[in-house]
Amino acid sequence: MSTTSNESMRNQQVAPFRRLWPIGLVAAAGATVANVVFFFVSKEIGVPYLLAMQGSLGPLPPVMVIGSSVIPAVAATVLLALLGEFLSRP
Repeated sequence: MSTTSNESMRNQQVAPFRRLWPIGLVAAAGATVANVVFFFVSKEIGVPYLLAMQGSLGPLPPVMVIGSSVIPAVAATVLLALLGEFLSRP
């Protein structure tokens, strides 16, 4: 049985932003592709995606699915980079 010392945990750092942003973009792209594929497949099998628009229900546009995937992934990447920059143990 192996144990991890507290000293080795203290020395761990988040990757610098220049190395972190490509990983964040890949994560954003992967999440977007997965969500768009799921959106279209589930729409094809009959799941109604309706959105309230101007007092009536309309179909959910794929652009909203893409935006709902990309924006949080990019925001999380930026937040992780900021936490890694300003905190000693993020």
